Amino acid sequence: RPAAGEAEPDAGADERWRRLDLEAGLPFVRAGSAERFAPQHLNLDLLDAVSFDKGCYPGQEVVARMHYRGRIKHRTRLLRFPDGAPAEPGAELFPAAAGDARACGRVADACALPEGGWLALAPVRIASAGEPVRAAAGAPAAALPLPYPLTEPE
Repeated sequence: RPAAGEAEPDAGADERWRRLDLEAGLPFVRAGSAERFAPQHLNLDLLDAVSFDKGCYPGQEVVARMHYRGRIKHRTRLLRFPDGAPAEPGAELFPAAAGDARACGRVADACALPEGGWLALAPVRIASAGEPVRAAAGAPAAALPLPYPLTEPE
């Protein structure tokens, strides 16, 4: 409880902040999915949030190899799901086409929308980027634009 004279904390503020981060294309990796994504899969290279010119860290060779050899197979997309509760980070996404049961992406982070449905940042296979995706249950998601281009910086 707040001390006398202090305002009550806004219970919805965290969800609004999270939604703004998702709409801005800023991923937040949670403990349950920390080992599932390479920085490039989360668009961190496009956000200039990872340096390929300096530093040493665990996994740096793999990250740099992916950058310099151009073998990035996933890019994060902003997706709006029309119904249901948000999927947990790490949950698989599937092509919306009937009969295709092979996962094409995973939820990195998600939040409920006040008007219903949910919003997610999810690395999706580049090869299936133009196709609608769905969560394990529910209707296909609508792809929304990110505020930055999904191309390599010059």
